[in-house]
Amino acid sequence: MDVALVDLDYAELDAFRAALAERLAALGEDPGDGFGARVRLVLAESATADAFAWAGLAGVPRAGEAGRLAEVVVDAVLIGAKSPRRDAVSRLVAALGARVLVMPEPAAASTREAHP
Repeated sequence: MDVALVDLDYAELDAFRAALAERLAALGEDPGDGFGARVRLVLAESATADAFAWAGLAGVPRAGEAGRLAEVVVDAVLIGAKSPRRDAVSRLVAALGARVLVMPEPAAASTREAHP
């Protein structure tokens, strides 16, 4: 499964594969696809953003403009919970025919972990 990441912070970068696997399992699909996801593009608001630095270390293409999503073919796009462009990117991704997954808020994630 090929994915793009939009405005994820370091905690979300650590958790995106597990979140994707959880979503796939909930849809009755193979969660292993989430754990084996290949990142094809990372979008971040600035060159100082967490995701931009992570992409540089991982050797993944990175950009700042959401329009770059139209240049790659991905199965899903994961958007950071605090992304200011969450709604606009969600609409664009849906129009491109990819799945949209907005990462859970940190408080929701810790609550879920505390109460399995």
